Parts: sequence; C-alpha cells; structure tokens
Amino acid sequence: ITVTVDASHTQTALPFPIEMTPGDHKITVEWALLDYSFGSVPIAYQVRHRLQGTTAWTESDVMLPRAMTLDCDTRFSCSSPRRHEITGLLRNRPYEVELRARNANGWSEWHSRVVSPGPPDNDAPVAQSAVNTSGQRTVVITFNEPLNPAFQPNASRFQLGRQDGKFFTVLASARATNLSINGSQLTVTFSQIPSDATHIEYVFTFSGSPQDYAGNVIPSFRHSLTRN
Repeated sequence: ITVTVDASHTQTALPFPIEMTPGDHKITVEWALLDYSFGSVPIAYQVRHRLQGTTAWTESDVMLPRAMTLDCDTRFSCSSPRRHEITGLLRNRPYEVELRARNANGWSEWHSRVVSPGPPDNDAPVAQSAVNTSGQRTVVITFNEPLNPAFQPNASRFQLGRQDGKFFTVLASARATNLSINGSQLTVTFSQIPSDATHIEYVFTFSGSPQDYAGNVIPSFRHSLTRN
C-alpha cells in the first residue's frame, strides 16, 4: 500500500536559519524566507520571550510574512524584513526566546534558544523621576532602564532631605523601611514623608572615591521629589 501525504494539509515547518542577536538591552530575532515547496505557505509568525527561571511569557503581535529578500531604505542600508526586536531587557541576563510559524493548518512547534543581551551593564541606571502620592509614605523612583530584581539595596542608604540652593539638609525623621522593585521602578517606603522634603537621595556607605577630600559622603544620585 502506498500512502501519499499532501504537505499542504500539514502544519508548516520552521524557517531556517534563525538568528538571535544580542544587543544593548535588546535581542533581535531574524529568520530566513521559508521554502514554499509542497504548499506549506506560512501566513504568520510570532515571537515570545521570558527571563530564564520565570514562568510568564511575553508574546509579540502576530506578524504577517513578507516575501522580499531584503528591506532597503537606501542602496547602502538593507536589513531582513523577517525580523523582530525585543527591547527593554536586562543586560547580561539569560532570556528564553522562541519563534514559531503558521500556515492554514495551524502553528508549528516553538523554536527555542537562550540568549543574553549585552554588553555587561557597567553603568548605573539613571533616576528619571521620584514621585510621592499625597497621603502615602512611599516614593516611586523611575529609572531609565529595568532594574535587576535580584539586587536588593539597603534601605538605610535612602534618605529624604531639603535642598536650599547649594545646601542639602538630611531630614533624620524620615527613615526608609522597605524597598520593592518592579521593572524600571523602585518603590521606597518611609516611616514618614516630611512636608518640607524636596529631594530623595541614595548614598554610598563605603570609603574611597564616593567621598570627597573632606570625608563627606557623595550621593550616587539625588533627585527632586514630585508631589501629586
């Protein structure tokens, strides 16, 4: 008995090769034009990713195929039209990245790879804003990049103060009691938020370059406090 399988009624294969290139806070996924032989015509692609060791996936929108070989905006600048950029990632941390394709009969299996965005993060995140909501004892500090959830700074290094021109006075009555990290936001809980507090700062506690010649501790950052 001879059995003939019509490939047009099977799920599509994955495109090959698949390239996953680490970048600064990002991973770029690129894939080849899938062979249209045997009627296995792809109608969509999808990418998903998660930080290795976590369970929740972040999925891209469903992407429609583009038949062209290269996407050129000038004759000197071309890129693959089959690409997806995952941004806002922690540098030097492993991510699971997966790609799948779909034809009229359903989705293919996921193609999986572990990729770490790079280069290693040698620069400290920069504070963009510090907000205290009226009636609450928290200050939400938003940084320019996601924070490492494995890093838990010492709450005692955060303090509130009043800026008067060039002079900064620490308000000792406000003590940080708890910290929590969510993406690029750090929430600091204080025993109280004095009404005259104008800034929040994070100070180093070890000796060396963070101190000036007089032995004064220099803050790693100080940011004005916004009330709302």
